[in-house]
Amino acid sequence: MDFGKLSADLKKAKDYAITVGMADKDDGGTCNFDTPVLLVKNARLDFLKKAAENAGVNISRWGSGYYHIYGDFLWGQGNLRTRMAEAFAKSLKDSGWDSYVYYAMD
Repeated sequence: MDFGKLSADLKKAKDYAITVGMADKDDGGTCNFDTPVLLVKNARLDFLKKAAENAGVNISRWGSGYYHIYGDFLWGQGNLRTRMAEAFAKSLKDSGWDSYVYYAMD
């Protein structure tokens, strides 16, 4: 796995999510915990954490090969959080990573 590519792609996804959030700050809807997920098999957590740190986000293991991504791109609690999580995951997918959104509401 290419450390530089992962770090750059995480940064690009973060920037895209922020752009989406700034374009439409409406945060109506249900309070939720929607979070981008990165699926990477056989990766060391310390490697992923360092790449995420370089990109300005945080990553935590969610399950075998599944990692939640957090950061300052998730300001909202409702529709805004969903839009930003979806934008982040879309950017990662467009960059060739296996990513989706974990949807949960309070």
